[in-house]
Amino acid sequence: MKSATLPLHSRKDKEKRSLGVPTSPKKMVAAVLLIFIMFYTFKSANTNNDTKATSSTTDTIDYNVNPLFWAPTMADRTGKSAFPKSYFSTEALRENELNPVSAILLRVTDDDESIIYTVKHLLKYHFITDISIHNLVKNRPLTVENLRLDAKVLDGIHIEIQESDEELQSMARFTTCATAARLYCYFQDDTYLNAYMDSLYTNFLRFPTLIHANSKPSHYQNEMNWRFYNKDLKLHTGYADFRYGAFVPRWKVQNFLTQLGKSGQSKDNIRQAEHYFSIWMNQFPWLLSNPPHTANGVKATDLDIAYPEMLDTYTYDAIRHLQRTLTADTSSSPQDYFERESEPPVLQHRDVRSSCSNDRCLFMTNMDPFVRPEQIPFDYQNITSIPRLENAYNALSNVPPTFEWDEHSYHRVVDNDPNTCWNTITGPKKGDYFGLMLVGATRTDKITILTPTIEIKRPEKQLSVSVLTSDSQWIQCKSTLLPPATTTGRISLGLNCGNVKYFRAIKVTFTKSLQTPFEICGLSLDHLSFTCPLLSNITATGKKAKNHTRSSSQSLISFLLKKQLLSPRALTRSLRTALAIVTAGWFVGLLMHLTTEPGEPGIIIDFIGNQQKVSTMRLVMLDFMVYGLQIIRVLITSSLSSQLLLNGTVITTLSVPPSLAGALGDSVTLMLPPREAMSEGEDSDDLFYHHELVVDIGFRNSIRHIMYADMEDHTTARDGSENLPV
Repeated sequence: MKSATLPLHSRKDKEKRSLGVPTSPKKMVAAVLLIFIMFYTFKSANTNNDTKATSSTTDTIDYNVNPLFWAPTMADRTGKSAFPKSYFSTEALRENELNPVSAILLRVTDDDESIIYTVKHLLKYHFITDISIHNLVKNRPLTVENLRLDAKVLDGIHIEIQESDEELQSMARFTTCATAARLYCYFQDDTYLNAYMDSLYTNFLRFPTLIHANSKPSHYQNEMNWRFYNKDLKLHTGYADFRYGAFVPRWKVQNFLTQLGKSGQSKDNIRQAEHYFSIWMNQFPWLLSNPPHTANGVKATDLDIAYPEMLDTYTYDAIRHLQRTLTADTSSSPQDYFERESEPPVLQHRDVRSSCSNDRCLFMTNMDPFVRPEQIPFDYQNITSIPRLENAYNALSNVPPTFEWDEHSYHRVVDNDPNTCWNTITGPKKGDYFGLMLVGATRTDKITILTPTIEIKRPEKQLSVSVLTSDSQWIQCKSTLLPPATTTGRISLGLNCGNVKYFRAIKVTFTKSLQTPFEICGLSLDHLSFTCPLLSNITATGKKAKNHTRSSSQSLISFLLKKQLLSPRALTRSLRTALAIVTAGWFVGLLMHLTTEPGEPGIIIDFIGNQQKVSTMRLVMLDFMVYGLQIIRVLITSSLSSQLLLNGTVITTLSVPPSLAGALGDSVTLMLPPREAMSEGEDSDDLFYHHELVVDIGFRNSIRHIMYADMEDHTTARDGSENLPV
C-alpha cells in the first residue's frame, strides 16, 4: 500500500540499471542544461584564445608611418612635446629619420611681449634647433637679452635676430630660410601661437616635400576654393597662409628665389612673396583646419585676423604667371624651375584634416564636402578673377549657402567641447570612415563616439573599427557594444585587435550607407579623450523620456516578479506553480534583454573566470543558465518534500501575529516532523540533535533521483510531490 502511494523507493533493483537516454521531462531538462553549460564553457575558452582580428587588405592609401620618424609614445601632458630631446642629438639623427627644423619668425606685432611668448613656446619643441627672428617693427629694436630667456631653456638653441633697413615684408621669410642651418624651415608670425606643433610636425614628417600649414577654420572654406587645376597644362596648385604655422622644404624656398629672379616681378610684388610662393610650387599644400591662438594664448577671432589687403590681386597674378610659364614650355625637360609632376599623396588620399585640441593626435576622414579642383579646369582667359573662381566652386558645392563651416568644421570633433559637432553635410556612404592618427603610439580596448545621430541603431554592426600598425597595414578589430546605450548619444565600442600591442592610427568605417548626415561631437580612446561626461546638451528630450520610460517599466516588471517569487505564500505553491513562476521570470528577462540595449555598466564573469564585457548574447546565455539553475532548485526542493513525507512529516498552517503579518502574510505553512518517544536506552547529550529530524538529501542523490526515477503514472509526478508545497 505504501509502495503504491510512494513508489520512489519501491523498486530498489531499478537503481542499478545502466545509464540510458533520459525519457522523462525532468531528465530531458537536466540533460539539455548540462550540455548547454559544457558548450558555453568550451566556447568561452576558445573565444578568448582566438585572435579576433584579421589583417585587412592593404589600402591604396600610403600612410607612411615609418617608426624611424614616429614619436615613441604620446606626451604625458599638454604643452610637452612627444618628441624627446635625445632624438635630435647628432648621434640619434644618424640612426632615425627625423627632420630637425629651423624656425623663421616674423616680428610684426608692435609690442614687447608677443615675440617673447612666441619664442618661449617654440623652445618647448626639440625639433626646433635654431630660431631666426626677422624684426619688421622698426621702432622697436630687439635683442636676445630682450627675450628674457632662461639659459637652461636655451640649452644649445641658437637664436639670431635680424634687423634690416630695407622694407622686405613677407619676403624676409624666404631670404632667411634660404640660408637656414637645417633642410626644413618653420614659418610663423609672432602675432599667434601654434598650439598644434607636434601634430603638424607629425603630418609633415610623413610627406616632408609638401607645404604643411595651419588654416583658420573660417578661412578654410575659402582656401579650398583657391585651388587651381588644369590637367592639360599639368597645373595643380593652391594657396596657403603662413602666419599661423607652416613647414616647408628649404630647397623649395631656394628654388622660389630663383623663380622670382627670372620672373621680372616688381619690387612691390616681391615684398608680397608669400602670396606667390605656394602658388608657384605647383603643388597642392596640405592644410589643416586649426583655430589659431593669439600670442597670449587666447583663441583668435575674426576680429583679430583678417586677410591681407590686395590678397586676391596678388594671388591671381601668381596663378596667371604660372599658367603662362607652363604653357610656354611643354617640353619633357623644361628649364624654367617650375615643377610639372604632382607629388604624392593625391588630394583624395589626404585624409588628415585637423589637429586635436591637446596636440596629441590628428582627426582624419575621407569625407570631404568641398568641390574637387578637377571639376573646374582653370584657365585665366575664362576665369578672369578670384571672385569668378569662387563663384564657379560655389555653383557645384554641396555646402548649403546658409551653412557656417566654422561652426561644423573638422576640428569640432576634437576641440574638447561636446556642444560643438562636425557635420558630414551629406549621408556617409558604405566604406566612408573617420578616425584619429596619433602623435606617437598607444593601445586601447575601447573607443567612444559622441553623436546625436539617431540613425545608428546597431553600432557594432554598422561600424567597423581598424587600427594602423605600420605603413598601410590596417588590422580589423572585433568590436562589441558597451554601455551606456546609443540612446544616450554616446557609442562605446569594446575592441579586441588580436595581438596588436601598439598602433599609430585608428579609424571607424561605415559598413552601411546612411540616408542622413552624420554628426560627431567628440571621440575618446580611454586616456585620450575629447568628450564631456555631460551629454544633456546633445541628447534630445524625446530620447530622455524614452529612456526614462524604459527604465521605469523594467523596474516595475522586476519589482512585480520579485514580489511574487519572494512572497511568503511561495512556500505553499505546488511544483507546477513554482515552475510556472520561474519560467515566466525567465521569459520576461529574456524578452527585455533581446529588445533593449544593455543599460547597466559592468562585466559578466563566465565559468572559467574570464571577465567579459556586457553584450546581448552573453546576457541571454546568462538568462538560460539562471533558468536552468532555478529548475534544479525547484526539483531538488520537490524531492526534499517527498522525502520528508516518507518520515511522516506533518504539514500545518499557522496564523501569523498582526505585528508580523506585513512581512510574512496572514498565515505560513510549516512542515513539521513528528516527535516520537525515545526508545529505552537512547539518550543524547546534544540539546539540539534529534535523529528523527535528519533527512539525508545530497545534491548528487537529488539529481540522480530526478534523472533516473521511474514514471509509473504519466498523469502525475513520480512521487505525488506536485501537490506538495515547494
